[in-house]
Amino acid sequence: MDQAKKKIQKDLNDVLKGLCMLQPIILTLNYITILILKLTWKLKSEYLNVYTKVKDYEEQTLIDVQMENFKIQKKLFGNPMAIKGADITPSS
Repeated sequence: MDQAKKKIQKDLNDVLKGLCMLQPIILTLNYITILILKLTWKLKSEYLNVYTKVKDYEEQTLIDVQMENFKIQKKLFGNPMAIKGADITPSS
């Protein structure tokens, strides 16, 4: 009985020693995981920031092009918003 108890205690001590040896590795892996998550979050934030700037630039460029187009049409044809000679009376 004493022999079995000592064997179990020795096995438990070996397991605890193994776990103690794994602890620094587990902590290092946790630290690396946290760094990867932080980097991923930072990259996502940067991507969204750049994406927003590009979208704003595209929208502003589109507005600028439309305004320039409007100015050219106004010079060529007068006010492009006015429909000249439009007859809205129903035909009989």
